[in-house]
Amino acid sequence: MPRRAAAVRREVQPDAQYNNRLVTQLINKILLDGKKATAENIVYGAFAIVEEKTGGDPLAVFKKAMDNVRPTLEVKPKRVGGATYQVPMEVNSRRSTTLAIRWIVDFSRKRKEHTMKESIYTIPVSEVLEPRDGCPLCRMQDTLEKRTVEYIMGAAMMEPDVRQETNRKGFCFNHYNMMLSQRNRLSLALMLQSRLAELLDQDLSIQPARAPLIERLKRGTPSQEEDCYICGKIQWAMSRMIGNLMRMYSGREEVRRLFEQQPKLCYPHYKLLMEQAEGVEKKYRKQFSDTAKRLVKTEMEMLFQDVSHFCNMFDYRNSDLKADWGNSRDSIERTIGFLTGRTEFVEKSKKTN
Repeated sequence: MPRRAAAVRREVQPDAQYNNRLVTQLINKILLDGKKATAENIVYGAFAIVEEKTGGDPLAVFKKAMDNVRPTLEVKPKRVGGATYQVPMEVNSRRSTTLAIRWIVDFSRKRKEHTMKESIYTIPVSEVLEPRDGCPLCRMQDTLEKRTVEYIMGAAMMEPDVRQETNRKGFCFNHYNMMLSQRNRLSLALMLQSRLAELLDQDLSIQPARAPLIERLKRGTPSQEEDCYICGKIQWAMSRMIGNLMRMYSGREEVRRLFEQQPKLCYPHYKLLMEQAEGVEKKYRKQFSDTAKRLVKTEMEMLFQDVSHFCNMFDYRNSDLKADWGNSRDSIERTIGFLTGRTEFVEKSKKTN
């Protein structure tokens, strides 16, 4: 008998987002050079695309794919009377799972496809929390917006399904403005041409509204997400990524530490986090809420002091040219950015100063 002790099998821990050991095995199989965050980004991004295309639970789709691929029998050579025969034998559950994951990953790597569309709406949570500069969700939104505009002006021009949707929906003023600043006027002209052609093909007659004007004003106008392709995509990606943040906050000490170290939260994203705070496990929910409240309140108090100082500087007693403005010169832009969640006001203030 061998003297060495039997190898102890290590139990695989569930992943942070789906709390599933099978997903962890898939991530570990994709993992290369110790880059765990990159592997998670690939897997969670693929699951997000599955959810978008099927409208169902991506984990259930993955389990079904595993069941379809998982082998039940395999042949092993067996020597009988000088001849070797291939004898079918049952595959145990652990080996069948390992083989299924290996085959899925290997064949996925062999597929020759463009990955821009698949990766555009996926940003690792660590990439959002690491910089510790400004509101992390504003950084997330800005990155998504920039990637989407670049994608629309570039690779999406050759994708019929995207072009059909952009022809039908169009874009809001802000995103038309961003696209105009890309210096790719031909792409924008082609999109405008197909958008106008789509509108010309429609019946342009509009029925008069039966409700009085005051009632229609009370109901409000349609949201930007309904009328703008980019706004809708960003809203969908933001809600999904905030859900990822909640699950990873519950499952990882590192994410909780990074969130604690953030300098601030803007007011709209603070409200968004509080509305979805139930996605955090109950034992961490109070810690999460207290941290978010501290981040937004600290920034709010500082802005209040700066704006108040700005107002006081117009008092006749402070008319001296040598009066100290402190940090109040760009307090208006910073406050608007804090209240709206739009960082372009802060960027504008940096340029003017």
